[in-house]
Amino acid sequence: MKKYLALFLSLALIFSMSGCSVLSSKKDSKSNKRHTRTKDDDDDDDEDETEETTEETTEETTEETTEETTEATTAETIPEPQNLPDIEGDSDYIFFYIETYYDYLYDSTDDDKYYSAEVNLGSIVVDDERYPKLSDVMTAEYHDRLDYYGDEFMDYFDAAQEDVENGAEGSYYYTESTPVVYRADSKILSFDYVSSSYMGGAHPYTSFSGINYDPITGEFLTLDDIVTDIDGIHDLILDELEDVYAQGALFDDYEDTVDAYMSGEYIWNFYLNRDGIVFQFNAYEIGPYASGPIFVNIPYEGNEKYLNGKFWQDLPSEYVAPFKNEYKDGTDIYDINYDYDNDGTENYIEVTANYEDYGYTSITISLDDKKFDLDYYGYTYSPTLVVNDGKAYIYVQGSSDNDYTVNYVYEIKADGEVEYIDQFGGRTVGFVNPDVFQIFTRTDVLGTQTMDAYYGVDRDGMPVILDPYHFFFYSDYTTVTELNATMETGSGTEAVVIPSGTLLFLIGSDTETFVDMMDENGVVYTIEYDGSSYPHLIDGKDEVTVFMEGDVVYAG
Repeated sequence: MKKYLALFLSLALIFSMSGCSVLSSKKDSKSNKRHTRTKDDDDDDDEDETEETTEETTEETTEETTEETTEATTAETIPEPQNLPDIEGDSDYIFFYIETYYDYLYDSTDDDKYYSAEVNLGSIVVDDERYPKLSDVMTAEYHDRLDYYGDEFMDYFDAAQEDVENGAEGSYYYTESTPVVYRADSKILSFDYVSSSYMGGAHPYTSFSGINYDPITGEFLTLDDIVTDIDGIHDLILDELEDVYAQGALFDDYEDTVDAYMSGEYIWNFYLNRDGIVFQFNAYEIGPYASGPIFVNIPYEGNEKYLNGKFWQDLPSEYVAPFKNEYKDGTDIYDINYDYDNDGTENYIEVTANYEDYGYTSITISLDDKKFDLDYYGYTYSPTLVVNDGKAYIYVQGSSDNDYTVNYVYEIKADGEVEYIDQFGGRTVGFVNPDVFQIFTRTDVLGTQTMDAYYGVDRDGMPVILDPYHFFFYSDYTTVTELNATMETGSGTEAVVIPSGTLLFLIGSDTETFVDMMDENGVVYTIEYDGSSYPHLIDGKDEVTVFMEGDVVYAG
């Protein structure tokens, strides 16, 4: 896996190239964006364009050095991480990461009526040389989403302002869309875009959009590619929905809507996981809003005659799989099947949590008829099965005090016992391959903020960091003094001085000895950092004194 050392151009610039320059003109605009990472492509025109912009920002750097170091980029540039973990070429999994864009705008009228809008966007970026066509498709989709949600974000902000102008005391709208990946192996990339938005009315609207791609060809997969008997699948779906209808949760004409999918009038909304196909019907499609989205699970087992064996046979033996959730008798019940005793027959595993006062104070894991009451504390809980290196673990993730995310790890023993291992903080993202996944954590590097890095599951079941380099969401800082730094050139590293008054964005760090910061022209600087004690030091100076007042902010 290649490691690219150049990082360029903020998402704000990409947005301005796609017609969203209004982002920078709003009063009291606050943005917090993760950096965009780009490949070197040796385009002469790009080099000439960068030479012109870089001369204005770093007097110490020569034209020759700048041409080697930075390139202007376009909205079509492929985002790329700076430090990638080493992935074996024969891995069963596609290497990908989740690129996140976040922005928030607020303003107020003269009489202090506030209006605001927020966008939170996640996109999948595939960086795997074995799947170049899929990589191209996902990169194009990434930029399409940036363009679409950038425009929608500004529409929401304008609408919130209009509300206040029409007499509302305040107005807040938001839009968000994040991918949940269920399969990312050599047979299929299958994921769900979970989107939610609010633009007035009685309630927000949440939707689920299943997306499936062929990793080799990059082609969008339809249900006809997955099943061999679509009429049989149609009947299975109706059988499952009949029970839901009997509970009064569906419209009387729900069968007509399913038939419309069959006829090709609608495109089937589904994704694949390790166990089967999950069909999704969003609110209002076959039932009222109060019924919520309707999911129909068609397992591979027992329905092999309807399915293309390519997508369910010979799946990776090491994997990550979320538990299925069912709300029953006032309790969230999570369950999954797994052969923990290796006797060739899958066992039933169930997870429930025990609620007291303001949170869950313990968790119950049931292996068939055996129950284990174990330590847990959180306000929510969501279990995931992790199978790695011949062992099985349950990761239970939930929210805790002060908006922290906590993960409890339990091992399922082959003898049918369950043991608490340990816990860790942070939110797992893109967690389908136990060898490589992201964890988003809170940090105090130049203030309180979020960072992410690549981890893998170790032999003891706990995640271990693969590379100490952490990626940061955009936080902006303006220098009030000169800073000594280094920058990469084509022939090595060069010492430079960053002038006072320079706008910088924090993009990466090892959290202990250095930070990487990028200026408005995409030039990346590495600056010495000491976070071992307070006050934290940057270039040997107190971090608070280096930047404008209010730039370095800590929670609490």
